[in-house]
Amino acid sequence: MTSILTINAGSATIKFAVFDIVNNELKKTYRGLVDKITTEPIIAIKLQNQKILAKHLIIAEGADPYDYAFHMILSWLKKQGIEIVAAGHRVAHGKKYSCSMPINDEVVNYLTTLIPLVPLHQPFNLEGIRILREKFPSLFQLACFDTSFHTTCNHLSQLFAIPSVLPKKGCGVMVFTVCLTNMLYRNLNAIFLEKNLMASLLSHI
Repeated sequence: MTSILTINAGSATIKFAVFDIVNNELKKTYRGLVDKITTEPIIAIKLQNQKILAKHLIIAEGADPYDYAFHMILSWLKKQGIEIVAAGHRVAHGKKYSCSMPINDEVVNYLTTLIPLVPLHQPFNLEGIRILREKFPSLFQLACFDTSFHTTCNHLSQLFAIPSVLPKKGCGVMVFTVCLTNMLYRNLNAIFLEKNLMASLLSHI
């Protein structure tokens, strides 16, 4: 069966789904994840809504946990007779990209420069891309961005609720959460220290 693989690679979890190509239409079949990758990894896979696999993984000492997690996913898919003909990756930040992009060296290099904007997500999204590119150099792969929607908003919407200093530094609404959180933390920390208060809580709604 020829299928498309979708990947959402995070810091502790790799989620994936398989869409079979049937009569030029996509049918979602398997979905699963490898969780707690760097501590006590477990793989769980469902066929539609029925769990068909759940087991703990033992990673050899010195082995890269991400490589191993992807190896387990791809090995299991191969055993099911699934031929992956394309892959799609969730990527947190695309900045200038307003739509999905075919993955090549230029795109990967650009996305790497955006890591400081989303340091908790972007590196792991790119790690998933790196691993699949190494294992399947000729496989067509596509990056889909959380930020694509924001690039289609009008200029005023992209500036809404952002301190005026941030656009001058190249920040729009798509990245203001990280920038604003850092700014609030620094300012609140100074205020709390001055007033001898104990802690602050920032909430992202």
